[in-house]
Amino acid sequence: MSTRLACGQCNLSFPDPEPVTFNFNSPYGACPTCEGLGVITQPDAADEQICPDCQGARISPYGRSILLNQRSIDQVTALTPPEITSWLDQWESVSLQERSHQFQAIADQIIPSVRSRLNYLTEIGLGYIQLSRPSQTLSGGELQRARLAACLGAGTTGACYILDEPTAGLHANETHKLLKILQRLKQAGNTMIVVEHDHDVIKSGDYIVDIGPRAGTEGGNLVFSGEFEQFIQHQESITAQGLTTSTPSRRKTEETDPSILQFLQLTGARINNLKEVTLKVPLQQLVCVTGVSGSGKTSLIIDTLVPAIKSELNRRPNSALLYDSLQGIEHLQQIKIIDQTALGKNGRSNPATYCGIWDEVRKLFSKTKSARLRGYAPRRFSFNSAEGRCGECRGTGVKRIDLKFLPPVFLPCEKCHAKRFNRGTLSVTYRGKTVSDVLEMPISQAWEFFESIPRIRNVLQVMLDLGLGYLALGQPANLLSGGEAQRIRLASELVSPLNGRTLFVLDEPTRGLHSHDIDCLLRTLNKLIDAGNSVLVIEHHPQVMCAADWMIDMGPEAGEEGGFLIDEGSPEEIAANRQGATGRMLYDLYSDVASD
Repeated sequence: MSTRLACGQCNLSFPDPEPVTFNFNSPYGACPTCEGLGVITQPDAADEQICPDCQGARISPYGRSILLNQRSIDQVTALTPPEITSWLDQWESVSLQERSHQFQAIADQIIPSVRSRLNYLTEIGLGYIQLSRPSQTLSGGELQRARLAACLGAGTTGACYILDEPTAGLHANETHKLLKILQRLKQAGNTMIVVEHDHDVIKSGDYIVDIGPRAGTEGGNLVFSGEFEQFIQHQESITAQGLTTSTPSRRKTEETDPSILQFLQLTGARINNLKEVTLKVPLQQLVCVTGVSGSGKTSLIIDTLVPAIKSELNRRPNSALLYDSLQGIEHLQQIKIIDQTALGKNGRSNPATYCGIWDEVRKLFSKTKSARLRGYAPRRFSFNSAEGRCGECRGTGVKRIDLKFLPPVFLPCEKCHAKRFNRGTLSVTYRGKTVSDVLEMPISQAWEFFESIPRIRNVLQVMLDLGLGYLALGQPANLLSGGEAQRIRLASELVSPLNGRTLFVLDEPTRGLHSHDIDCLLRTLNKLIDAGNSVLVIEHHPQVMCAADWMIDMGPEAGEEGGFLIDEGSPEEIAANRQGATGRMLYDLYSDVASD
């Protein structure tokens, strides 16, 4: 028997395995075909394809050939933290006992650290995510929590952590887990600075700093700084007012006979972790789909119901969708998806262009006396037009400077001074303002400026109703947050003609929103419903749950332990039943309000 990793008959030999052997970021461990990326790009095609050699594993053939408890490293990282913990338990109880004392001593030094990190991921609400999942597919909140778990595993002390809305996309049950993690980091001698709207996080703070009082030009002031007990008594803080306001009630409507309600019914949904779910969605209602992260909400609504409705409306059957039947489609004429994806990949799109009011602004400028004397048409006042824009920056207002090994830097254009237009275009004014001045106006100011122009004023009013008054008309689309982009999309739909038989689907529309902004959003959604439309939201925020006409709760847990429809009904019924984490949270919420 040879003590070396070699075979004389096959004429093959291998080096001793080292950590880099299993590292796809190292040339020693990466698949040579895809260089550790897991995908390859064909020269004649833009789409990426899974590597034919490693099948997306990213590890070299040698690294994949080494097994521990019958699994290679890529097979282990394809599991979730709880699944890896179970795999470790099995290996320790069986295979490890048969090894030498030296081998067991080495394992005893490594395994506790691995277990603690896996437990941190589960505790922080990421137990449903596979370890091999690419970081770019994680939400901002998921990525922050993964970094927190790494910090806990490293055992740092004396550090200052700054977190920007770590509860984004989290159920209230998971927020409590996150708060426990933050408390442990604090107790270890670290300082935690959290930028957050979540009421539970605010209540847990040792020191509160409130900025406001409102957004945009009406904000930027220090409203309050101090302890929570004094903060909730502060009269000028909108945040404090939201903390002391009772749970929002549902909109007041005439009592509808349940027998005449119209429904959509999806039967047998079974994609991803869904367990043959049958879903009933009442129409012309505000319907809220809830459940912990990973419980199957997105799989049910975005991956199954939405494409099923589109397929039926377009009369193009899609055999790839995993469900049995869809009934009630005759009650709908169209479906609108309002998500948080960017409005554009560059800075040319903005709220004014996306909602269609910039065309009206350009027409106004072209009708001025100075424009007519010069023969300027509406096209002249477009920053996409060569005749009217600055030739140096091509209408962007900035110059891009590419740096080696660093992200590009954007500096104001020296020729137009970030005005975006050339001198001739800027010489034309409407009521004393140039087109560049109009682009820099906050929406609230623009509403006053164009008050006598109904086509512009009405669109701006919708944006104001959605709490976007602080945004500049020319704010580049690539600098908008996901929540801002989603509300601008909603505004553009609201100003379009609707037939009253439209289903609006929103995925976590309150992400990054203050409670005051959520009130504005709910009022707008209720206007849609009052006009005969239907609204379906996937949401974690209690403020939206309590305002819903109907709730659909998924769970009970994440991943394979989820995928069931565990309860449905009004918020009060969900709270009374207490079937899952959402029901228990609502029960406690209503109980707290009743006791106040």
